[in-house]
Amino acid sequence: MKKFLGIIIISLMWFSNSYSEQLSTDQKQEENPFAELEALNSTATKKKSIIDFSQLEGVTPVNNKEFQKWAEEAKNINGKKLYCANKSYDDYRNLVVLEFKYRNRVKVSGIDLENEKIIELYGRYKALSDEIIVNYTYDKTNIEKIISRKYLTIKQSSGSYCKRLDDDESVSDKLNLMLNEKIIDKSQSNKF
Repeated sequence: MKKFLGIIIISLMWFSNSYSEQLSTDQKQEENPFAELEALNSTATKKKSIIDFSQLEGVTPVNNKEFQKWAEEAKNINGKKLYCANKSYDDYRNLVVLEFKYRNRVKVSGIDLENEKIIELYGRYKALSDEIIVNYTYDKTNIEKIISRKYLTIKQSSGSYCKRLDDDESVSDKLNLMLNEKIIDKSQSNKF
């Protein structure tokens, strides 16, 4: 009787869905020990699938060439003008006006107080996403200035600031006005 009862219980368990499914998955795992790892990989590749933009409203996919063109336009500073000075000096010694030209050329203008004239030099620049690197030569010395695009300051000079000039503002007129003011200040104390 006990044997018969044991056979009936085992047969009921066997025909039960949950027990037979459990046994069949256990047998499959024994056959392929990497089945669980393959299952994880298949779900990971499904998550990496391409986004269906047709379900999103007002969104269009951007290909790589369009993105590169947009990124280059964001870095483009042709025709822009920057006025950079140092807050601690009021004698225009560190005054620099940068005019960014076509093909990475830059016109660097400043005031030479010793000779009382305006200096105009040409150099090259490299516009990056977060800074502008300007290289030029003055008195046989190579000078490199790095301007932060975020803060509009010259990185090597503490206390410096830069201000963007409008396209219609004349750099030479502004520098001439500053030079004339400085010449008048210096010559007021002259007796001869």
